Amino acid sequence: MGIGLVLVSAVPNPVALTIAAVAAVLPVPTYVFLVLQLDRYEHEPWLVLVAAFVWGAFVATFLAVIFNDLLGLAATSALGDKLGNVLTTGAIAPIVEESAKGSALLLLFLLVRHEFDNALDGIVYGSLVGIGFAMTENILYFGREYVQDGLVGVGLLFYFRVVLGGLGHALYTGTTGAALGYAREIQHRWLAVVLVPFGWVCAVLQHASWNTVGATLVPSLLPDDVNPFLLLFVVMPLTSFALSAPGFIALIVIALLAWRRESNVIREYLRNEVARGTLTPEEYDVLPSWRRRAQLEWRTLRRKGLRAFFRRRDFHQAATELAFRKWHLSHGETPKRAQRRTPEDRYRDQLAILRARLA
Repeated sequence: MGIGLVLVSAVPNPVALTIAAVAAVLPVPTYVFLVLQLDRYEHEPWLVLVAAFVWGAFVATFLAVIFNDLLGLAATSALGDKLGNVLTTGAIAPIVEESAKGSALLLLFLLVRHEFDNALDGIVYGSLVGIGFAMTENILYFGREYVQDGLVGVGLLFYFRVVLGGLGHALYTGTTGAALGYAREIQHRWLAVVLVPFGWVCAVLQHASWNTVGATLVPSLLPDDVNPFLLLFVVMPLTSFALSAPGFIALIVIALLAWRRESNVIREYLRNEVARGTLTPEEYDVLPSWRRRAQLEWRTLRRKGLRAFFRRRDFHQAATELAFRKWHLSHGETPKRAQRRTPEDRYRDQLAILRARLA
């Protein structure tokens, strides 16, 4: 409700608001699809994924607009328009926005801790928060640009903000999420306390470098008669690459290491479930391999239909969650008191039921 009023008040022209909304929403499915491909072994619940996106799109943007305006007004009043705007763009906005988005991750970490297993989960949740935030922020920018320069202006801004920098907010908040997720999986609590603020600072610095260098410094250093094609297709893409590539490479490396670690966790902590009769040796052999799991799921779809396909996926999901549950317990996580039935037993029962239905 709050961010809706902000959008309508900032872009009162209904045509401009509609065009801006379409342009901002258009890339979202592609970016969300790309982020979800990171989640190979243990798929996060749709409700939690949607909550992360919605917080970024509505709550974080509303908080950011309010505090950016208030602190920006204070900066310009104290330092003058020029220095105040520089401070707002380069420091205040990154701090405010990464705090507003990071608060979603902190809430997820506290409220659905059992679904926040490791650094990879943090990247996924953080990226979705960032994509939601970027979508709503783009509506504001595109709407104002349409009022000033029409469709041509919106097209140019779309190129800068979506094509070149469309995953920027996902990168920044994904960095915070990676730190928070890694803090979840390590045993040294003192290191976790240090790691989370460090991840947030890295996110703020990435965001600030984009705002300062990419959006302000580079354009100001270019001559007035620079070739527009050189600016659009050489200077700005190279600037975007230089500012974003290190962060993206770091998150990709974290994801690759997380995939290997998840596979090892599944292999190690499900091994004794074969002796218990929870899993057959054939099922156990498939579970640590993402490729073999995917092949079995699609083979089930071809032979037995859609319902069996989802049951097979649920079977793999339950087995993976059982492995992660045992992994966290081995790392010192204490079960709740007075539990008559542990989550491990419920996962084992679920596996037995799904196997019977698949048969």
